[in-house]
Amino acid sequence: MGWQPKTIGERIKEMRKACRMTQGEVAKALGIRNTSICNWENGVCAPASPTIIALAALFSCSVRDLTGISSPPPFEVPRPPDYRLLSEYTDTELLDELIRRRFPQQMRQ
Repeated sequence: MGWQPKTIGERIKEMRKACRMTQGEVAKALGIRNTSICNWENGVCAPASPTIIALAALFSCSVRDLTGISSPPPFEVPRPPDYRLLSEYTDTELLDELIRRRFPQQMRQ
């Protein structure tokens, strides 16, 4: 079995311990029951979005840090060889291309 990313529950537990807080202290700060924290940390369920935001504020971290969601690396979308951006056309080429596409039959004569 290979490497598995951390669940949100594991991240909550890690952040809570890093902040030296008990489940009870986190629950009290959020105005919820201790069992909710326990259920999240054990993977029984996950907190709702507003609660995730509140947890991030409580732990002084970003929502991305807490959820483990990171931005995907930028990538280049391959373009077909004949594909050109509008900015790559001259005015004359753009007009010719638009006419060619709008009136394909007339351009062939």
